[in-house]
Amino acid sequence: MQRNRTGRSRWLISQRSASLWIGTSRGIRLLLSCLILVWMIVIFMFSSQSGEASMQTSGFLADPIVHWLAEKRQLQYGSQEYQAVYDLVQMLIRKTAHFLEYMILGGLIQALVLSFRDRMTLPLSLSGSSLYAASDEIHQMLQGDRSGMIQDVLLDSCGAFAGILLGTWLLAGIRHRKEQKNRVRGKEKCL
Repeated sequence: MQRNRTGRSRWLISQRSASLWIGTSRGIRLLLSCLILVWMIVIFMFSSQSGEASMQTSGFLADPIVHWLAEKRQLQYGSQEYQAVYDLVQMLIRKTAHFLEYMILGGLIQALVLSFRDRMTLPLSLSGSSLYAASDEIHQMLQGDRSGMIQDVLLDSCGAFAGILLGTWLLAGIRHRKEQKNRVRGKEKCL
C-alpha cells in the first residue's frame, strides 16, 4: 500500500472521503429518502395485487407450515380441521407481513426525521407512517376484490411504532459508539 506525506495509506483516505460523503446530513437524507420511496413502492405493489395473487403469495409460505402442522396433528388433507388450520396460518402470515412492512417503513422514516431534528420525532414519524397505512388501505378498497380494514391500519401503525422504537434504539447505539471513539481519540491526542 502506498503512503502519502502524512503516512496514511491511500486506502484510508479513500475510505474516509467516502464515509464523509455518506456521513453528511445531505448524503444520509438522500439515501434515506430513496430507501423510503423504494419501500413505499414495494408496499404499493403488494397492495396492488389482486386478492387471488395476494392469497398465492401468502400461500407460498403457508403451504409448508400447514403441511408440517398437519403431519404433527395428523390432519387429513381437505378436512375442515385442515382448512381451519390453513386459514389461520395464512391469516397470521398476512398480518405479520403487514406488521413487518410498516416496521421497516417506520424505522426508515424515523431515521430520516432524526437527521433533521432531535425533538418530537416519534409523533412525526408515526403520523407519517400511519397516514401511508391509511392511504394503502384506501388503495386496497379501490382494487375491487380486496378490502381495506381499519384493523389493518392499526396493525400497520403498531408495526411502524415498533420500527420507530427499534430505529431510535439502533441510532442511539451508533451515536454512543461514535462518541466513545471520539473520546478515545481525544485521550490519545492528549498523551
